[in-house]
Amino acid sequence: MSMTLNMKMTLSPSSLSLHPSLSPPSLSLHPSLSHASPHHRHVAFPRRHHHCRRLSVAAAIRQATAAISKDTTTWTSAPLADVSCAGERLCYVTADLSTSPGLVANFVRPGQYLQIRIPDTLVNPPPSAAYFYIASPVGQKSEFEFLVKSVPGKTAGVLCTLKKGDVIELSGIDGSGFDMDQLLPPEAYPTVLLFTTGYGIGPVRSLIKTGFSANKRSDVRLYYGVENLQKMAYQVLCSALLNVTSSRMNSKIGRFSGVKVIPVLSDPPANWTGATGHIQDVYLKDNPIADPQTTGAVLSGNPNMIKEVTAVLEAKGVSPEKILVA
Repeated sequence: MSMTLNMKMTLSPSSLSLHPSLSPPSLSLHPSLSHASPHHRHVAFPRRHHHCRRLSVAAAIRQATAAISKDTTTWTSAPLADVSCAGERLCYVTADLSTSPGLVANFVRPGQYLQIRIPDTLVNPPPSAAYFYIASPVGQKSEFEFLVKSVPGKTAGVLCTLKKGDVIELSGIDGSGFDMDQLLPPEAYPTVLLFTTGYGIGPVRSLIKTGFSANKRSDVRLYYGVENLQKMAYQVLCSALLNVTSSRMNSKIGRFSGVKVIPVLSDPPANWTGATGHIQDVYLKDNPIADPQTTGAVLSGNPNMIKEVTAVLEAKGVSPEKILVA
């Protein structure tokens, strides 16, 4: 079931102040001049007032257009198939889309996202709609999975408190996603480096589960940075995170689908023997890439990390067009 909200706005010529050559704007005079006699000398306003007036009109039109665009979003109702723990302040949210094949069909690339809205039947007043990356693979016919970081008072916080059967609303698919065609054929780009932090693993998980011929490439690495093990999503059992040792963690997350996974903790436990610090620093200490001209990269997560890793890769000679960002 979908619902479309439409709003029509009519702008009359009198409601807008246009360029002086078309229609002179009305001027509000100082109170001391509002009842001036006909013999009072004319007061000329500086030209910059006309410019500011035009800017304010343009800003008003942009705001009105944005409001209309927002109000005409098509929302698809979807019952929740599952809500479960993913880590400290993290949850997995799965929406059942078995009755919405059109929405599923529009999800064509990992790295795309959509808005989720909480109906007022669940929370009144509801929080504002928010964007979330789709973490499930492309082509999964009946559901979307999202990795959500709980934020109290926001849509993300409400999502983590819901239960199976609760109905949420999803917007249409947005974003261009990871253009993996830039890294084809796989034999021409044998090195692909993936960098992600925190819940930015969601779109990267979608990419790995969808597949990008990783098994046909000789060097595919995922640098996955989190603060500690409790905040590392996509582990086997959320309840077991506190007791996971570094050796057990490495065996769980070590390699899958042709991808070598390198977990990096910024606040590791005492028994952690894996990589620590920032993922860009770990990469610089790691094995160098064989050829920057045959290397691609996928980045998702903290904006500062993305900026720094991009600078590092470009300094190494990796083409900017081959650095894909969610």
